[in-house]
Amino acid sequence: MIKPKKPPYATTTKDPDTTIADINRMLRSYGVNDIQWTTLWDQKIVSLKFMIEKEPGKNVGIKIFPPLFAAKRKTYNEKRGHYEVIEVPSWSQSLRLLYWWLKVKIEAIAYGLREIEEEFLHDVVVRLPSGEETTIGAAILPGLKEGRLDFPQLGEGE
Repeated sequence: MIKPKKPPYATTTKDPDTTIADINRMLRSYGVNDIQWTTLWDQKIVSLKFMIEKEPGKNVGIKIFPPLFAAKRKTYNEKRGHYEVIEVPSWSQSLRLLYWWLKVKIEAIAYGLREIEEEFLHDVVVRLPSGEETTIGAAILPGLKEGRLDFPQLGEGE
């Protein structure tokens, strides 16, 4: 088992919006122009979806959910009349990790180390026969957790 150390980028001075702009700029510099963010901060949901052109007319969709780091903060609780330590999302930290992770993956593709599907296999967007959109990782992980590799949700012969 890989044991995490101290969470990375805890001292970042980049706010989440700046990092989102950095990611957009970096992706565009490599020719990725179809970029969509979902930022539901209060619901603790952030996702990035983009299309990479594999060859003319053939795109590969990628959807990524950055990890949610939590940080302990001291805040005043007006109802109780004293300070409390609470855990709050650290989006700055989460998005900096996403930035550097994406940079490595995009460079690996750009310079021939891996193909798009190899590098982003877990995050490649697919459409199930039901019409539902999901990622390959979400489709196969339930079976893998039980020690199987089957694809009943993809249908026969597809």
